[in-house]
Amino acid sequence: AQMFGGGGPGGPGAEFIFNMGGPGGGMGGPGGGQGFADMFGGGMGGGMGGPGGGRPPPQPLYQSPGKVKVLLLKRDDPSKDITLVHLFHLGSKKDSKWERKQKALADKLHGVVAVAAANCDENAAECKRHKVSKTAAPELHLWVMNRHLKYDGTPDSAGEVLDWVLQEMPQATVVKDMNSLKAFLSGLKMLKYVSGAILLVGPTGKEKTPAAVNAAAKRNERVFPMAYVSGENAPAMLKQLKVPSDARAVLVCGFKEENAEAVPGLGSDLSLTELMPQLANSMKILKRKNHCETKYLVVDESTDFNKLKVSQLKHYLKSNGVNHSGCVEKRDFVKKAKDFFRGQSQGSEL
Repeated sequence: AQMFGGGGPGGPGAEFIFNMGGPGGGMGGPGGGQGFADMFGGGMGGGMGGPGGGRPPPQPLYQSPGKVKVLLLKRDDPSKDITLVHLFHLGSKKDSKWERKQKALADKLHGVVAVAAANCDENAAECKRHKVSKTAAPELHLWVMNRHLKYDGTPDSAGEVLDWVLQEMPQATVVKDMNSLKAFLSGLKMLKYVSGAILLVGPTGKEKTPAAVNAAAKRNERVFPMAYVSGENAPAMLKQLKVPSDARAVLVCGFKEENAEAVPGLGSDLSLTELMPQLANSMKILKRKNHCETKYLVVDESTDFNKLKVSQLKHYLKSNGVNHSGCVEKRDFVKKAKDFFRGQSQGSEL
């Protein structure tokens, strides 16, 4: 395809690797532009063309297979997630099959790593910091949350890059029985920022921990730490934890096995990769609603009601049949809870 076509307003851009519409420019005659074999969408026509199509909003992590995200590094921080980024200059030497290879990577890493690209002409500071040459081939940079790595090979084999990415992924904890589960939970009790852990159930016959699980464990370690149980060991463990045999994930609140419950809203017929978006959403909801702290709240003489969240105070009052309809501010709930607890304590002493 021609690098620059004629003038006219740039189009909205086709859904290929990049959708980077911008103002039309150049000195060509009339006609729409289409450049780099559709690697770039509209907005590259010549003449006095009007503004081209704008960049779409950032795609979610679990984008469709084969979808490559476009990053503006001032806005989209790759270190907040697990992201493989291609840093490139428009004038750099690119293999004619470059686009297809990146889409192949996005397909193979779907649900594990977000494959993205950033134009160094729009991300000059970041590219300068990583010393990306204006004439060299695009560079591959991997962010595993705050850990940054650069691929030293040439990005001309999706298989080789895939192996490198998976090799750099952290390994999720694997539990095989109740003893190893207790050891995993025991090691988490000192963490102040989490209230429970997730036990992810693997498919039957799969012993090796899938890459999607390793990625999810790293990504959600500050939401709910995650361990993996293979499909072979799952039936006995689920029975001992007293949760449904078809549970795809188990939430263990307070790191106590007796507080185990199936994570709701997960499709029973989905693959692990397909399951990850649902699980991530469910965990965020459980975290936001303070599910563990509320449902398994223990109130005794040492409880400081002022430090409890409103959701916990509401749950405490409701579970004890106390009407709190007149409470508006937190202090109202605190007073109501204290009065009820004091009355219970005095009644038990009589």
